[in-house]
Amino acid sequence: MSKPLLFLFYLLAWLMSLSSHAETQSDYQVNSHALAQAQNISLHLPANYNNKQPYPVVYVLNTHGFYAGDFKGDVLHRIRQLEDYQQIPATIVVFINNTSWYSTLFNQTKALSQFISEELTQFVQNKYLTEQSHLFAHSYGAAYLLNQSPQLQQHFTHLHALSVVFPNVDYVQQTTTQISQ
Repeated sequence: MSKPLLFLFYLLAWLMSLSSHAETQSDYQVNSHALAQAQNISLHLPANYNNKQPYPVVYVLNTHGFYAGDFKGDVLHRIRQLEDYQQIPATIVVFINNTSWYSTLFNQTKALSQFISEELTQFVQNKYLTEQSHLFAHSYGAAYLLNQSPQLQQHFTHLHALSVVFPNVDYVQQTTTQISQ
């Protein structure tokens, strides 16, 4: 390969590696009394973050195990795209990471709701100036979100449930009953 072509190749590779979003990611462990153990989160600040300005927050149940692909990367990319197209304002994105989602979603439902709606939101509000908050989930996480929506809607501006997968028919009936109340 000629030197000018090799230089061009490296230049293109370097340019492609630069993100259009120079965002900051911070990983935290949030102590949870409700779940009786610390929970890991990844928090992403928008490009050009200004600590004197309030930002909406999107909390994401990072149920990556139920997703074929790079769930965190895909969600973050789509949110940043919407910002670029000025469809949404600059946003703080918080991924709630858990190694045993299925068990937590369906065996510790109320404790998880308490952690997300009280402990986690308070943790983020203590560190950053925030405004609207959204909760996003897919697959089994979306089933949990729908099931808990009567309680969660008191704490979040919007709830977003995508590609809902219910664990069984009884859960569907229970969710329907709770939503209709």
